[in-house]
Amino acid sequence: MKTQSCHCCDGSGKEIDSIALGHELRSLRNRKGLTQDCVALHMKISNTYLSELERGGRRWNTDLAARFRKACA
Repeated sequence: MKTQSCHCCDGSGKEIDSIALGHELRSLRNRKGLTQDCVALHMKISNTYLSELERGGRRWNTDLAARFRKACA
């Protein structure tokens, strides 16, 4: 049987604080001078979805956070 990781913590045992992470990553994006449209395009998600992530309306997971950081690099 295949073991799946938790949807909240990706198996780390610690739940991701989506609101705090969203604010932190929005700050990073703004410091880099990047638009939501540009970052969303690189992440292969809609800018509406990225906006919801940044506001805490959607849950981040480790894959999305990694894609965000790569898009802002």
